[in-house]
Amino acid sequence: MKESMKKGLLITIMMISFAFTINAQETDEESDKRIVTEPMTASFCMSFSDYKNNNWIVIENVVRRTRSMSAKIWSGGGDYVFEAESDEQTRLLKKKAFAVMYNDTVYISLRGLRHGGARFGGGYDKAIKCKDGSLLFAEKYISRITNYMQLRGLDFSAIDRASEESQLQNRVWYIVSSDERKIECIDDKYAKRLLAGRKELLDEYSHFNKKQDSSGGEEKYNAARMLPFLKKIGILE
Repeated sequence: MKESMKKGLLITIMMISFAFTINAQETDEESDKRIVTEPMTASFCMSFSDYKNNNWIVIENVVRRTRSMSAKIWSGGGDYVFEAESDEQTRLLKKKAFAVMYNDTVYISLRGLRHGGARFGGGYDKAIKCKDGSLLFAEKYISRITNYMQLRGLDFSAIDRASEESQLQNRVWYIVSSDERKIECIDDKYAKRLLAGRKELLDEYSHFNKKQDSSGGEEKYNAARMLPFLKKIGILE
């Protein structure tokens, strides 16, 4: 057996063992912390185009459930899932819907979205609306290379999502602006493209960028640091 195949098999075995261990350790008390909301009327849309054209479909008695630690370790993806009265409706929300409007908040499905050659996994994250109709969501930085390195080191620290503040510290902003499933991260290149022709704001951004951690990489653009600047340049609703 080739050395690369042996390494791949070893990583797979370690992942399966780790996930089963976490799942076994998930006590009833921990399960109770996975907040389930009261059933309420929600709406969903099937694509980004439907979202922009305000083509929402109403669905009754929907609950929002936070995903367990083991589910996020095993398959990645967002913090929430939505469940409806029937299994068919729940499957629709899980596998087909693009976004859900729930209690006046938009949640975007990460299923099928890609960045840097890697997929996000299932589940939903809260989204922020932009003035041009795009949607922002904050999630762990992913790419084919970083995911492989995390698997090699079994670095699961980024799943700590105890509060919205800690979520933003561990994540970067992604932007969805079309039906294309390959999306962009708001990094230095994207920010400078966004500010093209706006010299004053570009100079301010350059000053802002120099104040970030010297560690570089995606940490420079973590969502908590970038959000105030995104508000200031006026792209958010």
